[in-house]
Amino acid sequence: MNGMKATSFRRLAFRFTALFFAGLTVSSCALKEALMPVQPTPEASLKYESMEARDPNHLLFLFTLETGNPREDAAKIRAGSWTLMLDGQDLTASAQLVIDELLPPGGSPQERILANNEARQFPARLTVNMEQFLRNSPPEAGRESEVSLRLEMTYEYPFSSKILIHTRSSVTIPQVRSPQFSIRSIGVKKAELINTRFLVRISVDNPNVFPVDLSSFNYALYNKGRYWAGGSKNDILRVPAGSSAETDLSLVMNFINMGRGLLDEVIDMRQVDYRFAGTAVVDTGLAYLPRFQWAYDQSGRSPVTE
Repeated sequence: MNGMKATSFRRLAFRFTALFFAGLTVSSCALKEALMPVQPTPEASLKYESMEARDPNHLLFLFTLETGNPREDAAKIRAGSWTLMLDGQDLTASAQLVIDELLPPGGSPQERILANNEARQFPARLTVNMEQFLRNSPPEAGRESEVSLRLEMTYEYPFSSKILIHTRSSVTIPQVRSPQFSIRSIGVKKAELINTRFLVRISVDNPNVFPVDLSSFNYALYNKGRYWAGGSKNDILRVPAGSSAETDLSLVMNFINMGRGLLDEVIDMRQVDYRFAGTAVVDTGLAYLPRFQWAYDQSGRSPVTE
C-alpha cells in the first residue's frame, strides 16, 4: 500500500510541475505580447487628379498613388492586382494601368523600398477603351458614368508576414457619344441638268447631355460606288442636348460622266441610293474633351425632291 501511495504521489507531483511550467510559458508569452508595441498599419491610397481624351472612345485618367510606411522597419512595396469597373461592368480587359516605378506598361510589377517613416507618391495613368462599352450601352441607359479603380498593394517587412492594402478611387464623368445623322431628302434643281445643284437635307441627333457644335464639316456623296459631289462647311450646326437639328448642304454635280440610269432617276424624281461619308469637328464645351473629330459613313436610300 505504501508503494502505491508513493507512486500516486509522484504522478501527482509530475502533473503539478508540468502544469506549473506550462503556466509560466503562457504567462511569459502573454507578457511579451503585452509589452510589444502595436505596429501601425501601412498606408496606400489612390487620389484622382484629372482626365483627358482624344475622342469619346479613348480616355486617360490621371491618379496619384500615395504610400506610407509608419513602421520602424523598411518595407518592400509592390503593386498587385487591379480592376476597373464602369457602371458596375468590369472593363479591366479594355484598360491599361501604368504606375511610375511600380507597374510598367505590359511588364511585371517592380519592388520599391520604403524606408522607416517614409511616404512616397507615384504618378499613375489609366487608359480606357470605351468603344465596346458605348456600343453595348444605349444612350438612355446612363447619361453619367461612375469609373472605379481598385488596386491591391503589398507591403513586406523583415520579421512579419506580408500585408495587403486595398485602395479604391471613383470618379463620375459624363458620357460622350458621337452624333448620329441621317439624310432626310436630296433636292435637285432641274434647270441645271449638266451641272446640277443638289441640296442635301441632313438631320443630326445629339445623344449627349450637353449641346454640341459641328464647327467643321467635310462631306462626300456617292451613288453605287461612284463619286457624285462633295464639299466642306464651317460652323454648320448647333445641336441641343438630347435633341436633333437639321440643315442643308449644297453640292454641285456634273452629269456628263454619270450613268444614264442615275440621270433618269433624278429627272423622274425617284429615290436614289447614296453613300454619305466624311469627317466633322465636334465641339463639346467639356474641359477634358473640348473637341474631337467625328468620322461618319452612312448609306441609304433617299427620295429626290425638286
